[in-house]
Amino acid sequence: MKSMVIYIKPSLYITVVEGTGDNLTGDDMEHGYRDYVMTNVYEHEGCDLNEIDGGQMLSSTMIADMTDDELANKVLDFWGYKDKDYEILGVVE
Repeated sequence: MKSMVIYIKPSLYITVVEGTGDNLTGDDMEHGYRDYVMTNVYEHEGCDLNEIDGGQMLSSTMIADMTDDELANKVLDFWGYKDKDYEILGVVE
């Protein structure tokens, strides 16, 4: 199971955790989704790290088959940050 943290300058962080498959419904699978990640978006303000959004991103590609950059780009697109510069701070598999 893959997890990562993405940093978008100057103050956003996105956590990504690969799903276990439990959240996929029959309808999801009929629409071609095979996997998902749970993501949360945080904003850094002073000494605080505040969660500003979160959700489940469905994927037609197995997360394990994606490179780190492919996954990061899909997540950034999902949250509307597609054209932002980013850095992957860490990946755990």
